[in-house]
Amino acid sequence: MKRETETDRILCFAEASGDLVRVEYPREENENPPEISRIEYSAFHDVREKRVPYEILAFRNSKVVATVKLLEVTPIAEPDPSLFVAPTDSEFWARCDDMEEPELIGRVQPQYPLSARSNGKEGRVMFYGVIEADGTLSHLTIIHRADPVLESAAADAIRHWHYKPAACGSTPIRLEISISTDFLLQR
Repeated sequence: MKRETETDRILCFAEASGDLVRVEYPREENENPPEISRIEYSAFHDVREKRVPYEILAFRNSKVVATVKLLEVTPIAEPDPSLFVAPTDSEFWARCDDMEEPELIGRVQPQYPLSARSNGKEGRVMFYGVIEADGTLSHLTIIHRADPVLESAAADAIRHWHYKPAACGSTPIRLEISISTDFLLQR
């Protein structure tokens, strides 16, 4: 009942211009529909040698759930260099071009709570987390809510998961991930 870290998506580009015009988030079998199933970009303008969409539509299935219309883009004359200085309390996270992805090596299956099952409760719980260099999970935070009983069951299981961490060469590194757990009743 769990899908790991990556979000599946299909990118569609305009053949003539190369503009990204649509991103689709397909639904997996036995999975709740995504909050946003498709994003469409249109009304492109050139801004400092870049193509910028001035209209963006977000869909859930065939229904528009958000619309963004950009009215004006004002380029910054000279960017403030202080905006690019790391804060004193920031942490360095190693990155590399040939990063080895993390691998889930110890997984506890979330148990569907009996009270939720008998009351017909279903839903997706999504967490933000950090896979530490030792393979443990930290900073586990709910970023997509469901019934509190389902959230608790998912968190109880995920807290016991263990990973072979991401690595740059032979050096383990920290990596942010999202973890989603679906609770679906069989019909």
